[in-house]
Amino acid sequence: MTVAVAKIRQLSKKIGNKELVKSLNFDINQGEILGFLGPNGAGKTTTMRMMVGLMKMSGGDVEINGFSVKKNKEQALKHVGGIIENPEMYKFLSGYDNLVHFQRMNGPVNGERIKEVVKLVGLEKAIKNKVRTYSLGMKQRLGIAQALLDHPKLLILDEPTNGLDPEGIREIREYLKKLTRETGIAVFVSSHLLSEMELLCDRIVIIQKGQITDTEELHPSEDVIDKSMTVALTCEPQNKAVDILSEQGVIVRSEEDHLLIQTSYAKLPDIHRLLVNEGVNIYTIEKVRVSLEDRFLAKTKGGRD
Repeated sequence: MTVAVAKIRQLSKKIGNKELVKSLNFDINQGEILGFLGPNGAGKTTTMRMMVGLMKMSGGDVEINGFSVKKNKEQALKHVGGIIENPEMYKFLSGYDNLVHFQRMNGPVNGERIKEVVKLVGLEKAIKNKVRTYSLGMKQRLGIAQALLDHPKLLILDEPTNGLDPEGIREIREYLKKLTRETGIAVFVSSHLLSEMELLCDRIVIIQKGQITDTEELHPSEDVIDKSMTVALTCEPQNKAVDILSEQGVIVRSEEDHLLIQTSYAKLPDIHRLLVNEGVNIYTIEKVRVSLEDRFLAKTKGGRD
């Protein structure tokens, strides 16, 4: 059963005559990582800032764990941990002392909880070292640990891998997946690294010029037997195969050394059998995978506002 931790309804932001965000509607579900994609200036950070109460909404509302950010901000934000832009830490203090200081500002210090979040983000060996000795990836993980201290239901991260090297990016990805898997927390994350978002996220929401243009499930769990797909077929004679498939109503396009066929898993064996019986030699059949980057650029017309 899908449980929505956050419900964004008709969320809007207007400054003067300019609408930065226009009537956004989407849910963030328990235990999922939802990616938030869009060109620069599309409204991603503005949306996130409104969700955590750092910017006033012009219209609509955000409900987190049943509480309205607009009407009951304090109760709603008790269930949120977030890093909007870069995590701010005291570099002259150790990672542990930073967490103690942050927790003290919000209530009594809980040493056991600090140990739990440090283990979750894999900083046990470095937590007593001064933050000035941390790599950028370690600082990001410490920021995530800080955001997790109060047992949030929702973690909001704006560009958490910004400036990281490939190893640091992979570390953050693995820790976020581990978090959702082990705690059931919902993660809402934005990034410009589309290949990384494809590896990290369960779903994505694409925003352009302040409006949602598309949502997509990246790793569907349901049976794909009847889902449409594109197949690259290498065969001879190619022209004969085109004629046979066209007569059957199959959508087919000739490329230089192969055919592109629009079909489904369920129909693929019949297509193969038909072509072989008609004397067409088949050498390879391969599903064509369109990358998230290609799909994103197509849906945002190259990512330009």
